[in-house]
Amino acid sequence: MSRPRIVVVGSGWAGFYLAEFLSTSEYEVTIVSPRRTSAYTPLLASAACGLFNFYLAEEPVRSKTRKCRFIKANALRVNFDLRSIRCAPAFEDDETLSHDQFDLEYDYLVLAPGCIPNTFNTPGVTEHALFMKNVSDAMAVRKLLFDLLEKASLPNCPIERKKELLHVAIVGGGPTGVEITAELDDLAHKELQDLYPEVAKYLTISIYDVAPFILGAYDQKLHEYANDALLRRNIGVETNSRIEKVDKQALYIKDKGRVPYGMLLWVTGNK
Repeated sequence: MSRPRIVVVGSGWAGFYLAEFLSTSEYEVTIVSPRRTSAYTPLLASAACGLFNFYLAEEPVRSKTRKCRFIKANALRVNFDLRSIRCAPAFEDDETLSHDQFDLEYDYLVLAPGCIPNTFNTPGVTEHALFMKNVSDAMAVRKLLFDLLEKASLPNCPIERKKELLHVAIVGGGPTGVEITAELDDLAHKELQDLYPEVAKYLTISIYDVAPFILGAYDQKLHEYANDALLRRNIGVETNSRIEKVDKQALYIKDKGRVPYGMLLWVTGNK
C-alpha cells in the first residue's frame, strides 16, 4: 500500500522543521522551495560581518539522514479540487527553465512559504536596498561593504565621496536592525581599521526608524539602553524618520531631505 503524499511548500522555519518531524515511514514527504537551504535567521548579521563562515548560518534541505524529496521550484497556485500544485523551476541563472511548469499531486498539503520584507510601498526600496532574509542576502551585504571600501580607497576618490560611499544606512529599529548595526560597528573598529587604515575613519552607520525610539516593541529600559549604547559608539540613531523614497545613492526623508548612502539595508520586518 502506497504511503500518503505530504507536500510542504517552503523550506523556512515552519516548513523545514515540520518536514523533519514527519515520519517518512508513514508518509511520502516532498518539500517544494526555491531555496535548497534553511537559514538560521538570528545568525545572518554575524555571518555578514565575518564572525563565522556562511555555511554555519544555514542547513541544507537535502541530507543523507533526511528521507525527504526536495524540488527546487516555486509553487504558483493550488488546485484544491484536484489536489495538485502548479510549480515552476526556480533557477536564477536559467529563467527560461521557469516556463517548463509541472503539476505535483498531494494527499496532504502544508503551505509555509514564509514572508517577504515589508517595504511599506516606499518607492525605490525593492530596486536599491539590501535585505536580511537568507544567507545570499548576508553574502551580498559583505560583498558590497568591501566593494565600497575599495572604491573609497582609490587615489582619485575625493573625501566627500568617500564619506558618501562609506555611509551605511540601516532602516528598521527592531532586533535585526539593531543587531546588524552593532555587528557592523564592531567590524569597522576592529578588522577594518587594520585592513583599510586610510579610509576606515570615514565609515559611518545610521539607523532609521519611523517610531519615536528603537526596539519599540520591548521594555522601555531596553530600548533606552540600546539607544544610549549606539550613541556612545557614535552611531546615528535617527528616530521619527519618515522615508519618502529611495534612489540608487540616497534616502529622501521627510523634513530632512536627501541623505546620501553607499549601502542601504532595509530591515523593517515582514508582511
